[in-house]
Amino acid sequence: MPNFRQKIRKNGLSSNQLELPLFQNESLFSSIRQETIHKVKGESIDAVLVLGSTTFWNSVAKAVAKEESCEDRRLAYVAMNRARNLLVVSLPAPHFEKHAKNWIKWGFTVL
Repeated sequence: MPNFRQKIRKNGLSSNQLELPLFQNESLFSSIRQETIHKVKGESIDAVLVLGSTTFWNSVAKAVAKEESCEDRRLAYVAMNRARNLLVVSLPAPHFEKHAKNWIKWGFTVL
């Protein structure tokens, strides 16, 4: 098992050796943006994580169940439809405990 606390010392290495990929910063992921729903309206984004309060998600679940329109439901729709490849919806525990069956019925997978 690797020990991530080990350090590689550069002492005594020539400048040629310091140019090796081992010493170059490499980003494994593209930058992560943190935006409001309003700022991403109209965009298509590879992966989206949607966060909201219990009050927000309760309002969305209630509107969907009653087939009503409300501002929170519209915002959830806009946020969820930005995702091109992956959508992750993070639900607060109190909301999830109450509405988990509905989310599964709506086609979401619980991770």
